[in-house]
Amino acid sequence: MQRINNGLIFSASDLTYFLECPHRTTLDRLNLDQPMEKAVDSEDTRLVQEKGIEHERAYLESLKSSGLNVVTIDDASSQKARCTATLDEPPRVLRRLVGLSQAAIAA
Repeated sequence: MQRINNGLIFSASDLTYFLECPHRTTLDRLNLDQPMEKAVDSEDTRLVQEKGIEHERAYLESLKSSGLNVVTIDDASSQKARCTATLDEPPRVLRRLVGLSQAAIAA
């Protein structure tokens, strides 16, 4: 979640977090205005992160190999370009937003 020009920008992960725990979204919004201290990554948390990234890559490959049309939005693009690219895709494509290439949704 980011605040840009007084607007909130939500990633696919932010939407997933909200569905799992609305309280987390409240904390994330509070963190935008008053940043909280973050825990230092341990070896264990880095391992979990790596496994999560491996899982996302494997899932993305399974979508591609099953013949689905997969759209990749460049992470290096500006936030505005990512929002535009997300909104330019037809609704059928937006059914699955994969974390490796974050789509962006502005509120």
